[in-house]
Amino acid sequence: MAIRKKHFDCGHSGLGRFCHRCAQSTAPGHRRRKSRDQFDPEASTATCFSPADGGDQISLSVLPTSGLTQKALSILAAIVDHHAPYTRYGGKRMYFDRTIISVPIGYHYRLLLREMDDSRKIPIQIMSHETYNHYHG
Repeated sequence: MAIRKKHFDCGHSGLGRFCHRCAQSTAPGHRRRKSRDQFDPEASTATCFSPADGGDQISLSVLPTSGLTQKALSILAAIVDHHAPYTRYGGKRMYFDRTIISVPIGYHYRLLLREMDDSRKIPIQIMSHETYNHYHG
C-alpha cells in the first residue's frame, strides 16, 4: 500500500508526524542561508577603487551586486596594491596585446589590467563578458 504525504498547517507537506522543515528552522543555532539577491548591510558599497600608489580610479558601478563588488575590490587590492600574481585569480594575458591581463570576476564580468615595464599592474576597466568578447584594445 502506498504512503500518502500529509499537508501540515504551515503549508509544507511530508511523511512524518510534524513538519521537520519548520522544526529545523526554529531550532537554536540554525542560520538561514542568504539568497543571492538579498542585500548585505555589512558589505561595503564602494563604487570605485583607488590604487594605493595614487593611480587613476576605476569604476565598479558596472557590477550588479555587492558580492561581486567585494570580490572585485579584493582582487584589485591583492594584484595592484599587494603585487599578488594574477594567475592566482585565473587571470591570463590577451593574445593581441601581451601587456593586457584579463581576470574573471564571476561568470559574467572581467577585469582588465595593463602591465607596465616595471611589472606594476594598472587597472583599465571592469566590463561585462559580452563587452569583453568584442574588446580589441
